[in-house]
Amino acid sequence: MLVVLSVALLMESVGLSMTLGAFLAGVLLADSEYRHEIEASIEPFKGLLLGLFFIAVGMSANLGLFISHPMAVIGAAIGLMILKAVILFPIGHLSGDETEGSRRLAVLLCHAGEFAFVLFNVALASKVISGETTDFLIVVVTLSMALTPILFLFNENVVTPRLKAQVVPKFDAIPEQEEPRVVIAGFGRVGQIVGRVLNARRVPFTALDISADQVDTVRRFGRQAYFGDASKLDLLRAAKLEQAEIFVLAIDDVPSSIRSAETVRKHFPHITVIARARNRFHAHKLMELGVKLIDRETYLSSLAIAQDTLMAAGFSDVDARDTVARFRRHDEEVLLRQFAVRQDEDKLIQTSKDAIAELESLFDQDRDTVAEPRTVSAADLARSWK
Repeated sequence: MLVVLSVALLMESVGLSMTLGAFLAGVLLADSEYRHEIEASIEPFKGLLLGLFFIAVGMSANLGLFISHPMAVIGAAIGLMILKAVILFPIGHLSGDETEGSRRLAVLLCHAGEFAFVLFNVALASKVISGETTDFLIVVVTLSMALTPILFLFNENVVTPRLKAQVVPKFDAIPEQEEPRVVIAGFGRVGQIVGRVLNARRVPFTALDISADQVDTVRRFGRQAYFGDASKLDLLRAAKLEQAEIFVLAIDDVPSSIRSAETVRKHFPHITVIARARNRFHAHKLMELGVKLIDRETYLSSLAIAQDTLMAAGFSDVDARDTVARFRRHDEEVLLRQFAVRQDEDKLIQTSKDAIAELESLFDQDRDTVAEPRTVSAADLARSWK
């Protein structure tokens, strides 16, 4: 804070604005080792000071100019925004952004910045511009700031979807000679691991993914995948799912996953579906469709971390494994119970509370019979996972 005040006073002593001095002090401190401490210190005041700043700006705006010179104000604001957008768009391209990212940059930053108000006051005090010009410019800047969120929403909800719809590539044609035993829908983090294991055991599979970028990335690393929507019946038939044995549903997007599961269960009921679930809600939706083999995506890794944590806390390898195994059995039972009452939020909440009490009681019963946890060395921890 002393640095900020010192720079602000220094700026005022040379005839510049204290606000400019505070701004420069912030820039200087942005890369210092005290940055996070400073941010934490000023966090409680940011909202209040920002609100006061905009109240002052709003009170200084001469709204009568909208009535007396509406076309001049609106035209100047739009002209300012267009000029900045025209400058920012190529800058985005030069910095490596794609067309969509450059367009978003131009839209987000096309308004005049808040610091313009400070510069106008300095210019007015120095008699560089007149009071009438200052009022006009303040209204123009304010209007540009008000229009930017609207323009951003228009870009995100109207312009971007339409442009994407025009450039969406066609789904890949799957070769006729493909005769997979497994079809994998979603070839991201989960699907690729499944594919690598299948490939290691010489099990033929066909991988599908809705992201053209993901498919291109996979192909660059020497693996084969096809671009397509696994919820489309024509694509699944082209992938010869009716001749396969297993459909691995590894899509991370919940609505897309459910749509694909619906299509497969309806048109290929004989296929074994093994699904990745994002959470309990997703698992329940899949269970409604008759999918029986469901793996929650972070569940097993969380259990492994819990087991490591118990062992690091001093529990033996056997105790840690037994605890995690019993927890897993209990949680899977609770998942089935919650599926039966999934439509009733009150019963669902009560089931969760009952499950917590049951689990505590389950381990409390064994507390007197379980030996004290022993200290486990790092070597024991490493051997337990071999």
